[in-house]
Amino acid sequence: MNRYGKAVAAALIAVVTAVHTLVSDDVITRAEWIQIAIAVVTAISVYLVPIFEYAWMKTAIAVLLAALNVLVTLIADGVTSGDLVQVLLSALTVLAVGFAPARSDPPPNPTPAARPQL
Repeated sequence: MNRYGKAVAAALIAVVTAVHTLVSDDVITRAEWIQIAIAVVTAISVYLVPIFEYAWMKTAIAVLLAALNVLVTLIADGVTSGDLVQVLLSALTVLAVGFAPARSDPPPNPTPAARPQL
């Protein structure tokens, strides 16, 4: 969990987002599909970005995509109580990614023989 905590947290919230969208009214609209897609892309992006150079990058990705998710929520159909839950899930994603543990191993240093000669 120490290695993949941020990605696991983002993935769990993506699942909660998808489940909430389905059970809130038994219909998934286009805007809700976009919200689910943004949550999934957030989880994948948080997993793929290494933290050995820029420790803040995973949280920055979560912030940007959460803001996009909030925009979709507020612009699409007007604000309902279900939409407020989506906004809270977006904020929870940022907090979870920001505070969850994670580590990346630095890339190996190339040996002098492996460097291209210019």
